[in-house]
Amino acid sequence: MRKVRDTKGVYAQSSDIKSRSYLKYREDMKKKAIAEFEIKEWFENKLKELYKTDEVIVKKSGGDAHLWFTRDGKVSGEVDYKAFIGREEKNFEFQYSDRLDLSHFDFKVSKVGNKKGGVRIPHRDRSFLYIIKPSNQFAILTPEWVMENGEEAGVPAWGNRTAFRVPKETFMKRFQKDEDLEQIIKTIDKKNQLLEIQSKFVERESKKLSSDLQQVVDKEKIFQVMPKTLEGFYTSCFFVDKVDDYPENYSLWLVYATSLYSGNLNSYEFAQLLYCLDFLYGGTSKLQANEIEVLVATIKKCSDHIKTMQKDGLQTSKQISPFEETVNFLFAVNLYEDISQELRHLYKIDDLVPVDKIFQSVDNIDSVLVGCGYG
Repeated sequence: MRKVRDTKGVYAQSSDIKSRSYLKYREDMKKKAIAEFEIKEWFENKLKELYKTDEVIVKKSGGDAHLWFTRDGKVSGEVDYKAFIGREEKNFEFQYSDRLDLSHFDFKVSKVGNKKGGVRIPHRDRSFLYIIKPSNQFAILTPEWVMENGEEAGVPAWGNRTAFRVPKETFMKRFQKDEDLEQIIKTIDKKNQLLEIQSKFVERESKKLSSDLQQVVDKEKIFQVMPKTLEGFYTSCFFVDKVDDYPENYSLWLVYATSLYSGNLNSYEFAQLLYCLDFLYGGTSKLQANEIEVLVATIKKCSDHIKTMQKDGLQTSKQISPFEETVNFLFAVNLYEDISQELRHLYKIDDLVPVDKIFQSVDNIDSVLVGCGYG
């Protein structure tokens, strides 16, 4: 179970990520976050239409300074959206389904209501925005409606955890089609593909490490970690990460990692560097002033590096295949955006480029997907 840093600067042990890759946990968290950020503008326009007023602003809960996941593994209890309609404020939870072939649609009991005196009372301070992706349909539902039309029962797909389960025939009667959702949902699906592609970096590196270690026994090859090189530093970070630990001198490691940046890094080296920065930043309970300074400066350079790589058509080395260039690039972008938006939010670094949507730094998603055979 990985030790992770919470937003107050203390260590926490999270049962939510026990026995799972931490990066995999973050990937799972991002799937819903991608949809939330892509849907937000459409939802704002839809509320203007439904309430017949232009005085509508929709914000992710917590305002513009946001985190799309927390490194302590905890799930925020805040609602997903706050909508300001004229002088009125409304709260909305967001849910979606990738499938239409379900017999029931499920809602977490805590999202629907709280128990008082042994009786579950529906929340009165929020509604649900629910999207059916395959059919471009949406509905706005109250917790009271969910409770009245659903049954509290175990959900096999959730490990038999209890939820309010609404039968499909009842559920779908509340939905309407919206053609404006089609393109947005396509973008969500494409970004989920980018998320899938970038995850292949750690899969590949884990297999490579395993193979190298096996050859020590099978072929009597020497396994070396070279000091004072990016490759050696990255290998050390990867090893320590794999045993769910952090360096005792992680602050010094973080500062040293920033010194390894170079404008000549190819995509693989760039991904290695971002892996190190993200791993070490995630283990630092609270950055000191000098650590913030060097990390922010390096993240700014990484932003420029990402732009340069795209101008060059993601071709950074003749020894790296186009598909691997894409994997490396997306992995680096994924971690760059995480660190950047956290620095803005937690350390109030306003001169970093705002990252308002996941994979915002990818200029042409279609081109990237086609280039690696996903188009």
